[in-house]
Amino acid sequence: FQISRIWELNRSDQPVEEVVLPATREYLLVIRPAREVEVRRLPFGAYAALFAMAYGASLAGARDEADWAEPGVDFWTQYESLVRGGTFVAGTTQRTHAT
Repeated sequence: FQISRIWELNRSDQPVEEVVLPATREYLLVIRPAREVEVRRLPFGAYAALFAMAYGASLAGARDEADWAEPGVDFWTQYESLVRGGTFVAGTTQRTHAT
């Protein structure tokens, strides 16, 4: 369900008589880049890339996942948007392994 739409409607002061929600999936990112909670809608490609990175994928691997999820997606534009939006707090160029 479009949970962000439900949330938006519940935060509004406007009365709501009927809500029609499309039967499509929604991908959300909940972050606190400046100590304020932000909820952002993500395209499926960006979601797939973030999911891959969370499990240790390189940028190339994340790009491949984004392209698989959403063929033709402009990964670098999505990635730049995530970086500029404060999604990441740190990064490394080396892969770390737990011992």
